[in-house]
Amino acid sequence: QMQMQMQQMQQFEPMIESPSTTSHDVSPGPKCQSHSSCKPRSGSDFSESDASTCPSATSWDSHKEASDAYVDHVALAGDCFALVQRKDVEEIQGHCLSRTASDAYLSLPDIDVQLHGAEAVSGFVGQMLISIPDLEIGIGSIEEDGPSAVKATFTMTGTQTRPLLPMFPMGRRAQWQCHSQMDFDRTGKVQRHCIYFSFVAELLRELSVDISANLEGLSQCSLALASTPSGSRLLQLAME
Repeated sequence: QMQMQMQQMQQFEPMIESPSTTSHDVSPGPKCQSHSSCKPRSGSDFSESDASTCPSATSWDSHKEASDAYVDHVALAGDCFALVQRKDVEEIQGHCLSRTASDAYLSLPDIDVQLHGAEAVSGFVGQMLISIPDLEIGIGSIEEDGPSAVKATFTMTGTQTRPLLPMFPMGRRAQWQCHSQMDFDRTGKVQRHCIYFSFVAELLRELSVDISANLEGLSQCSLALASTPSGSRLLQLAME
């Protein structure tokens, strides 16, 4: 029996490499540009525990892949906002389909609007441009808010001619200050986009905006606003 075991071990010996004869590349790896919390590591130092410092990496190869596939999320978000200014519905819907993840999620929490999927998001954006044909987007700021997310402040100004967004009264030009957060997947496609409306009367007056249009918009969707936490805060700000 011992002889048979020895023969079996000899059969597997060629498959086992001696550590002393195996060379490894231990040059420091690049810092992962996709995740700010990652630290430079050498290929041989990477372990499963390092997945906590690089969410998308389960091996050094995939960790380096994430580094090489750096995406400028701020620039991508800026492109999305700038494209709306072109007023070309078909072009914008095509852009949404190509730059939005198939399982994307668009939310307007103030009025409890939730859209799931790239086609639903694209369709909503197209309808928004049809309903508010003179829509203008004024970008205030766009900055990183994590390894794959950005936050932005912007204004939405326009006259709603077909009912869609209850925040905009029919036939009256209104301007809303908005805050949004966009999360991207590893390929740079928008995975999640949440938009919140804000009401600061002093700032609107400084911009020579007729706030009565905003108040009318709030009035016509007060029930929807009162049913959500962020909408209730918006109503409270308007009353103050």
